Amino acid sequence: MPVLFTLIASIVSKEAADAARRTGRGAAVYVIASILAVTAVGFFVSAGYIATARSIGSFEASLWFGGGFLLLAIVAFATQKIVAARAARRAAERRRQEMSEIAVAATAGLLGTKQGTISALVASLAAGYLVALWRGRSRRDDD
Repeated sequence: MPVLFTLIASIVSKEAADAARRTGRGAAVYVIASILAVTAVGFFVSAGYIATARSIGSFEASLWFGGGFLLLAIVAFATQKIVAARAARRAAERRRQEMSEIAVAATAGLLGTKQGTISALVASLAAGYLVALWRGRSRRDDD
């Protein structure tokens, strides 16, 4: 039996090593391809600048390219702000929804008992609020 276990373990470890080697090789290829693609984009921008500089002058071409890249940066920044604000609104709505669900569950639980008092309702709502607050903080930490 130990021989069989050793054989299975060696096969599994060889498979894991081969998978790790393939993953590492693939990651290296992607890094090299990304560097080459960024270099190509740099040359394309440079060629565009040279062509623009020949037709309108180097100073004007510098102003146009600088303004264009600044405009692209502003668009990227504004897009990120809009997406982040939308995500924050969705998270706030989800928290409100969870709070109302907790309140409904706490109320329904108390209405089902004969000894449901106002203090028990307040205690269960407070516990629900604390649970929702804790869940909201733990999700925010995960994001």
